[in-house]
Amino acid sequence: MGRKQYFCEYCNRSFHDHLMARKNHLSSSIHLKNRDVWYKKFQGKRETLEENLNKKPCHKYLADGVCPFGNACKYRHLNDYELNELKSEIELEDNAADSRSGSDILSEWLSKRKENESSSNATTNNNQHKLKFSIPVEIQQQYLPPSLYPPMTSQTEDDYSCHFTAEWG
Repeated sequence: MGRKQYFCEYCNRSFHDHLMARKNHLSSSIHLKNRDVWYKKFQGKRETLEENLNKKPCHKYLADGVCPFGNACKYRHLNDYELNELKSEIELEDNAADSRSGSDILSEWLSKRKENESSSNATTNNNQHKLKFSIPVEIQQQYLPPSLYPPMTSQTEDDYSCHFTAEWG
């Protein structure tokens, strides 16, 4: 039987799975660069801008459009126009975001809820918990079983009002 193989997805390389071999590979400069390149793909705009502001422009990339070091280059591959465009996109996102804190939003929502409850309590006290039911016109002429009729509380046939005292919600 052969030995187990360890495959590094960052480096696209496999080797015998020994403790020392894996340790040496994971601490190698090639692996560390490849791992950094992989995670830089998922960086946000703000992190990209902060990282590129501190770097000098890569003259090889700006002149030829190709850099032999690729994403592992220690110089930036964004020109000034792209940097300014990235800044403006970040500013637009910041302006569009809600500047209120979570506690402000919550207190505003609670105050609106109190107002709605107080206004609904005032109207329900005036109506004295009275609901009015009606049978749709389309089915008034048809035979309905008694279980489908709304509750009747008065002696008149058309008054299907219902008084209740339970509060829901």
